[in-house]
Amino acid sequence: MALTGSSRPLAQLYDVALLDLDGVVYLGAEAVPGAAEHLAAAVGMGMRLGFVTNNAARSGRRVAEKLTRLGVPAEPTQVITSGQTAARVLAQRLPPGARVLVVGTEDFAEEIRQLGLTPVRAGTESVTGSVDGLLPGSLTGSVPGAATAPVAAVVQGYSPDTGWRDLAAACRAVRAGAWWVAANGDLTVPSVDGPLPGNGAFVDVVRRTTGSQPLITGKPEPSMHTECVDRTGAKRPLVVGDRMDTDIEGAARVGCPSMIVLTGVTSPVDLLGAAPHHRPTYLAADLSALLCAHPDVRGTSTGWSCLSWAVGAGEPLSLSGTGQPLDALRVLCVATWDSGVTSVCAADAEAAEALESLGIPQCGTTRPAAPGTSTRRHHESGHSRQNNEQETCSS
Repeated sequence: MALTGSSRPLAQLYDVALLDLDGVVYLGAEAVPGAAEHLAAAVGMGMRLGFVTNNAARSGRRVAEKLTRLGVPAEPTQVITSGQTAARVLAQRLPPGARVLVVGTEDFAEEIRQLGLTPVRAGTESVTGSVDGLLPGSLTGSVPGAATAPVAAVVQGYSPDTGWRDLAAACRAVRAGAWWVAANGDLTVPSVDGPLPGNGAFVDVVRRTTGSQPLITGKPEPSMHTECVDRTGAKRPLVVGDRMDTDIEGAARVGCPSMIVLTGVTSPVDLLGAAPHHRPTYLAADLSALLCAHPDVRGTSTGWSCLSWAVGAGEPLSLSGTGQPLDALRVLCVATWDSGVTSVCAADAEAAEALESLGIPQCGTTRPAAPGTSTRRHHESGHSRQNNEQETCSS
């Protein structure tokens, strides 16, 4: 889908927001500034909320409790996690009671247990043999006296406590023939200190060590967004996220419009280099954009324009004008996507200031980092961009 505008606030145009959480509603233990207030205002305008997270660390109940604690009232039925999706996939393919090595949190293991499978943990008393070497011996469940037996599957989900022993046990089981499932492949998780290693980084360790490939069940696979649409009865859903390779691509796969926010892992430079299936319908600094109309980007005889900003065609592209830097980013995104040119120069002082505030280098190729690897500088400059978006909304 191409970047577009809207003459009405998005909270009035769409009936349900399918919201990612990490980097959108919260960062670690803290809410993204203003997120609770913006979502409350969107609900007040008639929008309903569903939460679709690739983070398998918490159960749906615990995610709902965290959201409520941060000022976003939520019920467990509104929450879909990649852990739930992975557990369902395992239960559909494995016989009842099958042993599954869980690399992840206890909440994730409980999702497996609730569907009739037997979760196995490395580094516990239920692991036979020594854990000081390469974990010789078979892995068994945590039931006292359980017979020694190999695991039928390995499943990986994010946990900040994942360590070498967990990954070594996963490698050993995968190499022995266990079916390998990953709840998600996100290389990073957002934090107040910038992106940190995510489940995808740990999955990559096992992939490189074993030469095997996992079945990934979370976003961008369509099942999570589809289930959220079914649960909420959405007729006009809008996917909201901070990652192009999961949230935005996932929306494209199910044919939903999407909005990307700059409070998580994606930077303006990342957006300029977005592949066609990673391009959002709407661009926002934060969730306040649900309350706003969005300006159009228009083609002109000499290039592209958005409000008072203009981009002249050529190589490099030439940015000129005045206004909010976010609107300059809108026109730059369309210009780079249309033309394939990724070098930008400022034609005037205001344009130079806008590019600097967005972290876009002038007159140099803006080679994007891999999705989810934006710099800490981008996160530290997020507050000024949020203010810019709020000013646009209030105008």
